[in-house]
Amino acid sequence: MPLPFPPTILLAVGGLLLVGGRGLREARWIAGLWFAAWLFAAYSLAMSGLAMDDATVRVAERSVWMADRLAISGEWLALTLGLLFGVGSIGMTSRGGAAHERFGFLSFLIAGVMLVVSANDAITLLLSLEIVQFAAVALRRLELDPHRLTNTVNNSDHCNAPQTNLPRDDALQWLGIAASICVWLGFALMAGLTASTQFGDMSIVLTQAYNPGLGRIAIGTGSKLGLLAIGLVVAGIGSRIGLVPWRAILAENVRGVGYWTSGCIVLNSQLAGLFALARLCGTVWIGFAAELVVLLIVLSVATLFVAGSLCARGLAKGEGTLRRWLIALTMLHGAWLLIGVIAATGDLAAPETSLSAATGQPGALSLLIFSTSASLLGLAGLFLLLDHLARADRDIEFLDELLGLGQLAPVTATGLMIVLASLIGHPPLWGCWGHCLLLMSGFNTRASVAPGTASVAPHQGVIALLIVATLSSLLAAAVVIQFARVMFLEDPISRTPPQGGKASLLAGLGVALALVTVGLFPARMLVVLIHTNHPQRSVPHVAPAGKSTGSATASHEDRPAHAR
Repeated sequence: MPLPFPPTILLAVGGLLLVGGRGLREARWIAGLWFAAWLFAAYSLAMSGLAMDDATVRVAERSVWMADRLAISGEWLALTLGLLFGVGSIGMTSRGGAAHERFGFLSFLIAGVMLVVSANDAITLLLSLEIVQFAAVALRRLELDPHRLTNTVNNSDHCNAPQTNLPRDDALQWLGIAASICVWLGFALMAGLTASTQFGDMSIVLTQAYNPGLGRIAIGTGSKLGLLAIGLVVAGIGSRIGLVPWRAILAENVRGVGYWTSGCIVLNSQLAGLFALARLCGTVWIGFAAELVVLLIVLSVATLFVAGSLCARGLAKGEGTLRRWLIALTMLHGAWLLIGVIAATGDLAAPETSLSAATGQPGALSLLIFSTSASLLGLAGLFLLLDHLARADRDIEFLDELLGLGQLAPVTATGLMIVLASLIGHPPLWGCWGHCLLLMSGFNTRASVAPGTASVAPHQGVIALLIVATLSSLLAAAVVIQFARVMFLEDPISRTPPQGGKASLLAGLGVALALVTVGLFPARMLVVLIHTNHPQRSVPHVAPAGKSTGSATASHEDRPAHAR
């Protein structure tokens, strides 16, 4: 079966730029080549999406390279992030790498994310996640190359210290390796249990194993092994969503990893992890819906606790560095995305109680895509605008460098305030609707109380999670208020204008405009997403009756005819 066309094009262009880009003298030719490849990939994806009808979707769901609406939504998000950071880097003063290297690894990063969201078998998903990991590490190493960086930072108002990012980068890289080992081991155990690496086959085997049918018995080992495998995979991929900022070195001193690089690494890793979990929890492991909800609640609460602690400690100490605030906002965003995955999993487990059961209402997966788009675009705008605020020789690192920004650069300050307000859910911005709809879908998540039934009351664990998420968002709102005070109520200490380039400013302002527009007219986007639902299950869902006693292996004859 042929490879999916759009990500293959980007992978080829990325390799071409890395291998032959040194022979091109003008950076604008490199940017033009990358932009042409991006447009060609977007055109191919748009044509494949517009040509799909329901029958084509059903056929694609059984193929190795899934091309359903969930995959198309994720690929469009990946291309949008790539376009924003690609355009934002045009004319950027390179801090450690030439333009062709930056565009080459960016192409690999985007292509890896697109392959993750379209994967329909474990091997493809694992290799695609490694492509994302490779591109992230390569981008970070490119900026941290000691042969291209000075040994000490230049004089500034705050510090004159040696470069210390390299050892920490080595330590954080091991966290990414540990996460990858968990995912590979989990899928190896799952393949041994189900005798397949295809997600469709895994789903059928697991569902029929927990509902053996007449003349079949359940064995205890399979259930425990399956839970262990699922726990390893969810924990490994979940760390890419909530704990990924700890793996990326955010800008903390001069000539370190810039905001552009940090944004690429963090956001694309979160997008890849989110859609991988949405695919697995929504279609493959639906027989473990109750266990998945509990595991995701634990991951979300842990992420929210760390993010809230960072905000509370920073507010109490009067934290002056931007690094802590960026990590807190990114982790808070990741926790809200995990809440969306919980709601989507609950919707498919009990479709009769889902939001989409009512005529004209969007499903939880549609709301997940809606809120994900708001948060990812908001964070992308934040990183790009901070990159624009860079000085001649360094990125800004301290909060007091934003003093009086409303007087010095009112347009930039307004755009920065819009993206920050959207990230905490301030009306009438896009992020407000995303948070509200996620709260609504979370309250709609029910707890199973008996085989084949669902409780009338919302899931108690999800309610507790939503309370913690709201409190953490309030702490983040206090941080945003502090940003507003510094930018608009204080006088500038320096009249030096931002020197990070106009391309990143235009990209960041474009994001701010999108957040305002969708916030004012959210129904127009929800109408587009209202039919973006999970692929239908291959077999009817029945409560996992055999979990307490084990599982059985489903034979080929037990599978539905359309899945053979």
